[in-house]
Amino acid sequence: FSRTFDFIKKLSGGKELRFWLALSMMDIQKAKNDLWVSMLIPTIIALVIGIVASAVFSFYITKPVKTLIEDIAVVSKGNLDHKSDVSTNDEIGLLANKFNEMTGLLKVAHEREIQQTAMEHELSIARQIQANLLPKERFESEDVKLDALYKPSKEVGGDYYDYFSIDDDHLGIVVADVSGKGVPASIIMSMYRILLRTEAIYAKNLSSRETLIRVNEILAKDMKKGMFVTTFYMILNLKDKTLMLSSAGHNPIYYYKSGEKKMYNINPAGLALGIYSGKLFRDSLKEATITLENNDSVLAYTDGVIECTDSSYNFFGEDRLKSLFFQLAEHEPKEVVNTIFEKLCQFQGDSEQHDDITLVSLRRNK
Repeated sequence: FSRTFDFIKKLSGGKELRFWLALSMMDIQKAKNDLWVSMLIPTIIALVIGIVASAVFSFYITKPVKTLIEDIAVVSKGNLDHKSDVSTNDEIGLLANKFNEMTGLLKVAHEREIQQTAMEHELSIARQIQANLLPKERFESEDVKLDALYKPSKEVGGDYYDYFSIDDDHLGIVVADVSGKGVPASIIMSMYRILLRTEAIYAKNLSSRETLIRVNEILAKDMKKGMFVTTFYMILNLKDKTLMLSSAGHNPIYYYKSGEKKMYNINPAGLALGIYSGKLFRDSLKEATITLENNDSVLAYTDGVIECTDSSYNFFGEDRLKSLFFQLAEHEPKEVVNTIFEKLCQFQGDSEQHDDITLVSLRRNK
């Protein structure tokens, strides 16, 4: 097969030059085939290079990313000990290192959370135990009423109040403050409660001074250096309404005499429990007795009341407490302690409570 092309060229003088060009179809087809081959080979080579490059990219880039994703899935299921073994020198390797650091921090945080939860559980149990050590019912007789309020600054505290029957005619009343706060203070408080109740109730000790002396002889042996207990211990004779009292380094009580409309500070001398024992403590401790007349009342408290601070770090103070009690003294003891606590909260505002707060109010009705 061939193809013919006819060409005519006009020459000068009116003459024409005519020629024919014949091409073989086989040659044309061969030329086409050679052109396709020359184009196809580079294309195939480029495609092969692309596939190889993709495989290399997948191995060095995609595989580490996939491995890192699998590592994240393992950690997300809770295995915080898992570490990524991706160690490339590019951004993926840097990301893997940060991932391992993050996993380590998560493990530490998780362990702390477990410890915190366990501690909160233990503190909750300690708080329940301490609450069970406080009087369950308000004391009230025909002519004497008593009420108390306790607000720890932490989950458990070192303040302690109690009232208990020594015998049919005598009621023991105690307010105490252990140095420090939290669990150590609560343990000392529990020890003191056991010793005091044992000496007062089981030994039937009707002397406030002698009771504290005997308690201190045991407590001082087991107290850690630097720790101590201040306490105000009173024994109320329910028949003649006399109140025998001793103070071991504690704040004074306020004694309101209704007939005179006057307020008195009562605070017999005495060292705190747990610091010294023997003759030094015995000689320091004194005992006093007052007689409650109709509508006379008494307020005992811990230093967390007078040392309550406002946002400017001003103390609530003894003068403010004494003035407030003077206004409330002839009210019911429950109203006395609740009103004083409300005033404390108003004074404190948004400030943090830095110490335990305890209030005990006693009033003779007739």
